[in-house]
Amino acid sequence: MAKKQLTFEQKVNKGHTVHDKYIKLVCSYKSEKDTWKYSEKYIRIPEGQNDEPIVTDAIKKINATA
Repeated sequence: MAKKQLTFEQKVNKGHTVHDKYIKLVCSYKSEKDTWKYSEKYIRIPEGQNDEPIVTDAIKKINATA
């Protein structure tokens, strides 16, 4: 029997409050073969928190793995 898929909104809100903010972070970098690559990540910012330190931490993590 087929399993019913969740909508994108249901996946995002699963286990989180309704008022959390989500940001899509896209970083570009050059690979060793001189081609551009893009890394993207969704970041959840809890309600009432400042988003600047959370975003800068996520950028540092992406740059470390790139």
